[in-house]
Amino acid sequence: MHRDSSPHGRTLLARHPARTTSPVILRGASVSERSHRIWPRPLAGLTALAVAAAGVVLGATAAVTPAHATLAGFAAGNIMSDAVMGAANTMTVAQIQAFLDSKNACNKPVSSGNSSGIPVVVTSASSAYLSTNSAVTYQITGGVPGTKNGTFLCLRNSTFNGQSAAQIIYNVAQQYQINPQVLIVLLQKEQGLITDTSPNSNQYKIATGYGCPDTAACNTTYYGFQNQLSNAANLFRTVLNGGWSNYPAYTTVYVQYNPTASCGGSNVYISNYATSALYRYTPYQPNAAVLANPPGSVVACGAYGNSNFYSFFTDWFGSTQTPSQTPVLDLNSLATDTLKAGSQMKPGDFLTSSNGLFILVMQYSGQLMLYSGGKTVWQSGDITWSQQSAYFVFQTDGNLVIYNNGTALWNSQTAGQIATKLTLQGNGDLVLSDSNGNTIWHSNTGQTVTSYNYVGAYLSAGQRLKANDFLRSADWRYFLVMQSDGNLVLYTAGRTQPIWATATSGGNNNYLAMQTDGNLVVYSAASKPLWASTTNTGRQTTLRLQNDGNLVLYGTTTRALWATSTNGSTGNYASMQTDGNFVVYTSQRTPLWHSGTNGAPDNILTVQSDGNLVIYTSAGKPLWASATTDQVAATQVASCTFPSRLESGNQLGSSFSLCSANGAYRLTMQTDGNLVLYGTIQSPTWASSSNSKFFKSNLML
Repeated sequence: MHRDSSPHGRTLLARHPARTTSPVILRGASVSERSHRIWPRPLAGLTALAVAAAGVVLGATAAVTPAHATLAGFAAGNIMSDAVMGAANTMTVAQIQAFLDSKNACNKPVSSGNSSGIPVVVTSASSAYLSTNSAVTYQITGGVPGTKNGTFLCLRNSTFNGQSAAQIIYNVAQQYQINPQVLIVLLQKEQGLITDTSPNSNQYKIATGYGCPDTAACNTTYYGFQNQLSNAANLFRTVLNGGWSNYPAYTTVYVQYNPTASCGGSNVYISNYATSALYRYTPYQPNAAVLANPPGSVVACGAYGNSNFYSFFTDWFGSTQTPSQTPVLDLNSLATDTLKAGSQMKPGDFLTSSNGLFILVMQYSGQLMLYSGGKTVWQSGDITWSQQSAYFVFQTDGNLVIYNNGTALWNSQTAGQIATKLTLQGNGDLVLSDSNGNTIWHSNTGQTVTSYNYVGAYLSAGQRLKANDFLRSADWRYFLVMQSDGNLVLYTAGRTQPIWATATSGGNNNYLAMQTDGNLVVYSAASKPLWASTTNTGRQTTLRLQNDGNLVLYGTTTRALWATSTNGSTGNYASMQTDGNFVVYTSQRTPLWHSGTNGAPDNILTVQSDGNLVIYTSAGKPLWASATTDQVAATQVASCTFPSRLESGNQLGSSFSLCSANGAYRLTMQTDGNLVLYGTIQSPTWASSSNSKFFKSNLML
């Protein structure tokens, strides 16, 4: 099933030499069962290219080894803990997909031949076959029969019965409660599928090497990508649950160094079920020479299956002994598209382009990633779960650097440049520039995009959103777009996912109207209503895009909280006198009402956000209050003549007003002579119910 005596962990042969007799203890297995166990396959002296010419090699000829591989810490009796192998929730589908994307550019042209350089024959837009063996087929894109046009599809973008590889890996991991990282490493160890730029049908048929014993041809019963993963995961789960293994946990068992018995072996105490499962899958341990040489080296009597498994896992995902701690992955909007020198981004922080089309996330897995529409546009480096404490710094020396425990993982190589800002532009380009706007560095990801017009965070009565106008929540996490196709759509930042829409596409000049009768309506260009909130209450209404993602219509009701009862004459005004008294006068300067706070010069009148009207001394001591603490918590900003304070010596003339900082309260000198404090109460009349639908699970790594 899983035989790996090649240094690169690839299944290179379709035929298997007879397995030599070995002293491995087989407990509970009949002779007939052994053909279903997993044994490594040696190269048997054939070069990869020679086998390829025979039409048998199924992938790349280069050794597939981790970029930073190490065998430090490898213990033959404890390759992996039970907790790590059984940690089924270490990755979401999106995280698996992002990982696959990060490990393979998947851009190999068909014209270059397969990974061994052997030409392929294009048969359709999506398929080709090996020129020396038509049974070996390839998934491609952009193919033209009779030409060499097209690009090979790799695992990251291949589908199997309509499902992506990432989805299948996730589903199998959940079904058998096996760590998806284990399955990813298994695919690489057996067939190099994670990094292979031109995998073929035979590799997918035996993707995990299941049902391919050393003593016979592969069993066709187990062919198929999903079938292979399911059977492998089932075997691991069976052993983890205490099921049969020829290398039982908590016993000392002789483990060979190679299928050739004369290469020797040693007694190994199997410390747990996970290690037992790995030996049942690949029943060889690395000898001293394998451990002493870098991964990828070929040594006499070497077997590399379990050492490659360990190297790939530790390099890509960290410890094989402690499960990846899944942090509380949250996204924190910085509510801007720009960073200044000296700024940092901690894991989960993100920038958003001002038009909402792009988002730059500092991932928990240790790299900056630029997205649009949920797809990766650019990233600073490989995804490696062993660097979860990494953070991003825009240094004052002009360099952009990602650090992990004091070590630089990536940098823009711009130290010494006088950079002042880093901007995620509306076209998707991440640009580092100086104070004159000159570009010092950029991600080179600029695209041609539609021009959009920002209107605000709310739409007041009488306002419209026309094609390509948008609202943006105050925290830049949500965007409501009146699309040019006529649909009104609410997106999360970066167009990561649509979470609500009116389903009115089909009209190029549709528009959204916030009517004065309280109804919110999408009209066609001919003013035909296509969708409505049916909230025509007659109340003044405001449409708000809230920070929780909810789109809400608020109807406003205003009520009087306090008054001087000085109505009855026109032209009255209120004065915050220099002697400290606040007085309402007629137009002939006859006092009608006063606060009685004279004697303390430079007093200040304030309309507070809690609804109280207060006169303070210059030292901040309260002298008088309307005692109208109301807390109506309105969200509409009132139209006012002055902000919340009336300084000493200033007046509030007829029809003028003073508003609280939060816009919920308004003190108005009415034309009828009355000075009145109003509170505005807003109550929801309709909502999209799209709150709490942010993209945490879709982008977080």
